[in-house]
Parts: sequence; structure tokens; C-alpha cells
Amino acid sequence: MSERVMTTLACAVWAFASLCLIARIWVLHRRERFGKKLLWTVVVAVPFVGWFFYGAFYKPLTDNSNICEESQSIENMGDDLR
Repeated sequence: MSERVMTTLACAVWAFASLCLIARIWVLHRRERFGKKLLWTVVVAVPFVGWFFYGAFYKPLTDNSNICEESQSIENMGDDLR
């Protein structure tokens, strides 16, 4: 399998496990305080939701736009101070 398929499969398994944990919090621990269940839901859900938001808002770079130009390189920084 390709790396992309493996990554997608791993994320799907991880998301399913997170949703199962959240469901378990609310179904099996009905008598716990609402605040405690809500806190644990956020703790479990934030990484789950955070990864999806990160993937939605930050697309992979297609070019190397972070490369410094020659005039901004470390070797030339001393020239500005003279």
C-alpha cells in the first residue's frame, strides 16, 4: 500500500477510536457530572477536530516559497551591519 493510503487508514482508525471513546463517556458514565463529561469530551475531541481543521486550512506547499533570496541569506547579513 502507498504511504497516502496508510496515512488515510490510520487517521480513519484513530477518528473511529476517538468517537468510540466520546460515546463511551456519555453512555457508560451517565451518572457523572455534566461538566466532567464535557471536559473529557473536549480533551478527546480537540486533537480529533484540530487535525481536520489543520488539514482544511493549511494546504501543503506546492513550491518552495520559504527559501531566502541571495540578498537575505545568512552570509550576507553581516554586510548590512558594516
